[in-house]
Amino acid sequence: MLDAVIATMNGNPDIALIEVQGHTDERGDDAYNLELSDKRAAAVVAYLTTHGTKLEPNKPVAESRLTSQGYGETQPVDKRHNEAAWALNRRVAFVILKRDTD
Repeated sequence: MLDAVIATMNGNPDIALIEVQGHTDERGDDAYNLELSDKRAAAVVAYLTTHGTKLEPNKPVAESRLTSQGYGETQPVDKRHNEAAWALNRRVAFVILKRDTD
């Protein structure tokens, strides 16, 4: 999946800035979940900026086009309190923050 993100960003140079958002489930305390989500988002940014794709192995995403932010358990997509919900809430999301509109 991350290789597809790299290919998408390389194929769309008008995407100037993407926020990589890390999320966790509700288990664990707030401070732990916030730190975990920060690390989750940062790990994805690290991958995107150090790997290319099979077609373009030497073309990772420029660091200037990415930012990372952890949100802990504050933005669940499923508010139930069970394994299925927790699995959905442990995720990374990508949000386009800026496009170049030459």
